[in-house]
Amino acid sequence: MSRKPLNIILLGPPGAGKDTQAQKLIKKFDLFCIATGDFARKLEDQGDQKVKELVAGGNFISDELVEGYVFGEINKMPLERGILLDGFPRNLTQGKDFEKFLEPHPRNFLKVFIKISDDIIIQRLLGRGRRDDKEEIIKTRIKNFKTLTEPVVSYYREKGDLIEVNGEAGPEEVWVAIKNALEKA
Repeated sequence: MSRKPLNIILLGPPGAGKDTQAQKLIKKFDLFCIATGDFARKLEDQGDQKVKELVAGGNFISDELVEGYVFGEINKMPLERGILLDGFPRNLTQGKDFEKFLEPHPRNFLKVFIKISDDIIIQRLLGRGRRDDKEEIIKTRIKNFKTLTEPVVSYYREKGDLIEVNGEAGPEEVWVAIKNALEKA
């Protein structure tokens, strides 16, 4: 009997290694990735000035825009194919809107949170060299994560619906921790 496809929400602050772990999850479980950061960068590259200003300042794009993208992508995906959400939901409104969106859907999403300290975030991001990885912007992104996304993490934690892994270890150790946790879920 074949296993139901995995559907995963990957959460963590900037610099937690979500992209690295997302690639491993996609490959191991043949997941379709819906990455809101890639979506924002695509809009920015297409000349969307408002998105460009938000991203340049370390801020998030609007709930309506990102929800429209995510929900549309999920609706296009066959149920036999698992999905990885990278960077969504970013705030409690999106988290609750997502739950409402999923009510008629037969998909269940596992929530994986990669924990990491602020010092490690700054150290990793300054060494990464992306256009939005300047110290002032990194600090804004950390503040936004704490203000906007941590309430989503707390919400899932309180519901007993969160897999937490230490993201301060090396990428391979984090991968093993995620894989082991998913196998137990």
